Amino acid sequence: MTKSHDKSGARRLASALLLAICAMLVAVGCSSGPDAATVTCDDYARADFKQQGEIQRALLKAHDLETSSVSNTAGLTSALEDACGWESSNHKNGRAAKNGSRRLDDLVNWKSKQW
Repeated sequence: MTKSHDKSGARRLASALLLAICAMLVAVGCSSGPDAATVTCDDYARADFKQQGEIQRALLKAHDLETSSVSNTAGLTSALEDACGWESSNHKNGRAAKNGSRRLDDLVNWKSKQW
């Protein structure tokens, strides 16, 4: 084997490693946050306060609604409480009071562009 052949092999290995690292970074970036389309009332009930906020932001974003709007957040919170039932024990028992296996995305009226 010649020195130039060794260098090209090392370059290919370095390129492959760099490509693998870039692919991992893209995958990590894309996987952040909940998938708004699949979250159910039971999932929402099990979530802690921070996770519920992430779910709400993901839902608003999925429907092109402003995530920093107080009225959107308050309106969505109210809609989710109506759809899933609100009880203080929901988080502890991990079950919604109603519509447990139904997807949040299907239970909310998304026709409004703002609440």
